Amino acid sequence: MRTWFRNMAIGRRLPLAIGLLLTLAVATLSVASYVMSRALITEQAAQNLKGVAHGQAKQVKTLLDTIDNEIKARATTPSTARILTALSDAYKTTENPTDTLQRVYITENTEPLGQKDNLIAATTGSSYGFLHRTHHPGLRLLQQQMGYYDIFLINNDGDIVYSVFKENEFATNLLTGEWADTGLGDAFRQARELEPEAASVFVDFAPYPPSAQSPAAFIARPIILDNGERLGVLAYQMPVGAINAAMRDLASLPESADGFLVGSDGFLRTDSIRSDINDILTTKVESPDILSILEGTAGGYSSVDRNGRQIIGYAEPVSFLGAHYVAVVQISTRDLVAGLNRAAILQQILGLIILAIAIGIGIGIVISRSITRPMGDLTTAVNQIAGGNHHIPVPSTDRGCEIGQLARATEVFRQNALQISTLSAEQEENSRAMQVMSAEREAASAREIELAQKREATDRAAVAQREAMMRQLGESFGKVVEAALEGEFSTRVEADFEDTILINLARNINALMESIDNNLSSTGSVMKSIAEGDLTHYMDGAFHGDFASLQDSMNGMVDSLRNLVEDITDSSTTLTASSGELRQTSGVLSRQAEQNAAALEETSAALTDLSSRVRLIHEAITQASESAQTARSTAATSEAVATEATIAMDRIAQGSKEIGRAVDIINDISFQINLLALNAGVEAARAGDSGRGFAVVAAEVRKLAQDAGDSARQITKVITQSDRDVSDGVRTVAEARTSLQAIAQSVIAISENFDEVSTAIAEQSAGIQSIASSIQRIDDRSQKQAASFEEVTASSHLLSTQAESLTKMTRQFKTAGAGAGKTRISSDPAVA
Repeated sequence: MRTWFRNMAIGRRLPLAIGLLLTLAVATLSVASYVMSRALITEQAAQNLKGVAHGQAKQVKTLLDTIDNEIKARATTPSTARILTALSDAYKTTENPTDTLQRVYITENTEPLGQKDNLIAATTGSSYGFLHRTHHPGLRLLQQQMGYYDIFLINNDGDIVYSVFKENEFATNLLTGEWADTGLGDAFRQARELEPEAASVFVDFAPYPPSAQSPAAFIARPIILDNGERLGVLAYQMPVGAINAAMRDLASLPESADGFLVGSDGFLRTDSIRSDINDILTTKVESPDILSILEGTAGGYSSVDRNGRQIIGYAEPVSFLGAHYVAVVQISTRDLVAGLNRAAILQQILGLIILAIAIGIGIGIVISRSITRPMGDLTTAVNQIAGGNHHIPVPSTDRGCEIGQLARATEVFRQNALQISTLSAEQEENSRAMQVMSAEREAASAREIELAQKREATDRAAVAQREAMMRQLGESFGKVVEAALEGEFSTRVEADFEDTILINLARNINALMESIDNNLSSTGSVMKSIAEGDLTHYMDGAFHGDFASLQDSMNGMVDSLRNLVEDITDSSTTLTASSGELRQTSGVLSRQAEQNAAALEETSAALTDLSSRVRLIHEAITQASESAQTARSTAATSEAVATEATIAMDRIAQGSKEIGRAVDIINDISFQINLLALNAGVEAARAGDSGRGFAVVAAEVRKLAQDAGDSARQITKVITQSDRDVSDGVRTVAEARTSLQAIAQSVIAISENFDEVSTAIAEQSAGIQSIASSIQRIDDRSQKQAASFEEVTASSHLLSTQAESLTKMTRQFKTAGAGAGKTRISSDPAVA
């Protein structure tokens, strides 16, 4: 092999050797650069994963804290206590509440499974249906806005009196019922004993039978009045979809990225986007690196996932109400290598360019050295031979190139000279001739040596010039790279070369830096506009490769921000209008409540006056009864008593007329009370839940008024009969004193009737007193209702003010209407 290489022509041997050496050098540099680049990219990916994992952990923590704060506020709101009280009372008055409510809202509900909450109004045989129709829309709106799976209201006895979705646990008991040992039952029992200022109760994810064994977690708080009375528990079934969405925000990572939440038992609490099954409570993480972070601090790791892929990731702990989780974000290293391969291709292209340059330089150097060194050795040998040293060996005679041919010719010359020197004595003339020839040849050799030296000097100058150009190119490249590493892309290669290849290389490098500078300038302009609140600027221009992806991402981000600001603006406008309507409605209700209170006050005064008159009537009836007793005793003894009895009969007749008029007044008053009670019942029905107690009292007042009317009609009948009896007695006394006994008997009957009338009037007086007390209680509640409406009015004013503040905040952003007003920021400096 060595002989073959030495015998190869110089024109082939030199390029081959230089190419092999340079190829080995470039390959070595490429491998080293690949290893270093992979380490750098892995480190950068780890930092990116750290940022994403921290953001997702913060997002999950914020979501959970928001739910906790919302349930704290909701549980202490007076309206929640009123809703639970009303539904609990209606639940208890419903016959067989579990069977009835599950039949009405689940079994006979025509809505499909999963949409049972669409049923709002239903007949339950009690007031529960009316209360459900009143409160269900608002509670379902809360569930939809917050993303909860379900909302539960549970009274202190453990009865689930309300549920949004009406699954199988609805209307059952969590202390003695079928679902007492579920997560909801555990949350209820803990929350029922919770102190008002204590942290909320949270029960971690577990299979939940009423939801078809789907994973469910619960948060609960007690509902306690200001006086310390415990009404029950408010519980939420946690929003699995919202937690999943928080862990799936991986837009800034490659396609193979995955994010999930791991519980303290190692099982996933969110669904992985890299599997086709529901991973919650079914997929377990075995990595000790991840599980060790549960009680420690955040950190990165490198391992193999359940699919056998090599991954790197970052995990950060998340704690919530005693539960410990780990937010994990990981990525396949294959994606990192894929990006690195693209960089390696670019690096190889650049390496090939440098290789070509180096090959040219190396060829010149090696050719020069490979020619001058053998020629120098050969020149020395020729000089020695020419000086008479015919025994010196001639080098390079075994070479197959042109130098070998020259060396072999020199060797022939040496041999000839040696033969001539041995025959010098015999052939002096020939020797002199040969010496002349030798001198001539020596002169020729000298000329050849001089030409070789000139050629060598020229080659050395060319090599030095090329080396200077390479140093200048390297310095220019170094300045550009150092500026780029410091974030400055405006620096250019300013060296001027005579070599066309180097000139083209410098131009290509400048074009590359120009493209990067322009693209980053376009991106910076858009980001500056966003920072100033202007959402109408876009990246425009002909971008390619990763810059095209950056352009799409940047423009998509601007569209998303603009849509978000516009949605917030629309929502704040709607909120302002709604708060205005609420303020007007609460004002109307407040005025109506004040009018009702005034009417009730007038009714109370009328009843007080009626009670006074009934007492007067009772006193008159008592006096009449005493007079009848006196008339009965005197009628049996003497005729004179009969005369007095006649007079007494006249007084009795007159009293009966007065009683008749009083009874007419009672009839009128009972009729007016009946009308007032009817109107009060109508107003109570309009007032909804807050008027439920008022409606009950109004019904009782109406019943008492009807009883008073019936009693008054009976009194009228008795008085009418008494008038007839008294008239008959007067005529009998006037016609014959012998009929005194009969008159006495009549007087006795009249006295007994007066006793009955007196008893009835006493009962009527007691009834009127009860009505007056009820009216007074209604008046007190009306005053409280009016005060509540005033609070609603004040709250609506505050809501309107906050909505206007939100509108002012969104007006700070500049957004464009659909299809107009969008500013494009181009990558072309002339356009931008």
